Amino acid sequence: MKKVQQGHGSGFNNFQADAQKVKLEPVAPLQVSANRWDRKAMQIDPDSPELVDRKIMALLNKLTMKKFDSISDQVIAWANKSEKEKDGRTLIQVIRLILKKAIDEATWSELYARLCRKMMEQISPKVQDDGIKNPEGKPIAGGQLFRKHLLNRCQEDFERGWAKEATAAVKASEDEAAKAANQQSGTEEVALYSDEYYAAQKAKRQGLGLIKFIGELFKLLMMTERIMHECVKKLLGNVENPEEEEIESLCILLTTVGANLDIPKARAHMDVYFSRMKELAKSPNVSSRLQFMLQDIIELRERKWIPRNAAAALGPDGGAVAGSGSGAPRPRLKVGDLSNFGKISKGQPMAFGPGSVFAGKKGVESKRESLSRTSSSSNMFSMLSQNTEAGTNNTAKGEALR
Repeated sequence: MKKVQQGHGSGFNNFQADAQKVKLEPVAPLQVSANRWDRKAMQIDPDSPELVDRKIMALLNKLTMKKFDSISDQVIAWANKSEKEKDGRTLIQVIRLILKKAIDEATWSELYARLCRKMMEQISPKVQDDGIKNPEGKPIAGGQLFRKHLLNRCQEDFERGWAKEATAAVKASEDEAAKAANQQSGTEEVALYSDEYYAAQKAKRQGLGLIKFIGELFKLLMMTERIMHECVKKLLGNVENPEEEEIESLCILLTTVGANLDIPKARAHMDVYFSRMKELAKSPNVSSRLQFMLQDIIELRERKWIPRNAAAALGPDGGAVAGSGSGAPRPRLKVGDLSNFGKISKGQPMAFGPGSVFAGKKGVESKRESLSRTSSSSNMFSMLSQNTEAGTNNTAKGEALR
């Protein structure tokens, strides 16, 4: 051990001696630059849009059901900064950020819809936009202004044509992948996961997120039933050669709002919609994936809009009982009862796949009514702003916007 320490010390001394022999060039002192970082100079104006973006996005990232009251109050406080503005620019900015989060995170669209509902109810009545007035010529303020800006934003985002752009980009990417596969092996995966492919998938995800968010707004009485029916009619307008995004959007919309629309006074309309959907489920122009999606919605209505995983419920004795689905009810099973374990039930024959996909048409013509047929390039949410002025007074009076 002693020898090792001596060797280490001698090596260090040799290193110092070698370093002294090296001639080092003199280093110029650091100069203070004109655009140097200064903490005081980098402070953001509290009224600047950059600070609003940072604060609102930070709050929305923390928004959960447990923290809903505290976070939503802070968001409303930021939106109320428009009290000192005549154009409501801070309110518009907050709405834009909320809508962006809602369509990017469709799983939490219900939570963001609840935030919008609370904001519509609690926004300060002093917040107004001099550029937006009611039919009487008075500026719209408070919750009515919030609702109008929100609906306008929903319309503008859909009018950008996300569906067409997404479909075109995906098809172009798939065509490139097919060509590359014929030329060189291993390039198909590169083409499929190109920047255009990811951009198209993002646009599609955001478009479907917008559909779901609008449905959640309707469930919270921020949109009228007539708007929802017009949206469904637009999506069902082209039965002969439907677009993929139209069918997928229809399924998302009906999954979200079907139970709320299927009420006695609208039952005739719903019957016509589902007659059309049964036709689409058998159409050769519809892919198998979309046919199964349509069939799932048809069966969902047959179960009285009860999800399949919730069709079975627990009885008072803790046993599982059949839900509201069709067929003979199952006998109640007591917890721990293994008397029938291993026995095969000889009941109804087993059927594979959806049984009613290829069922014949019965009574379709008698129930059909005329639906407006539009091209796939039309905006199915173009009517959002048409009812904004008409529903403004009803919102303030709490008449459920119906």
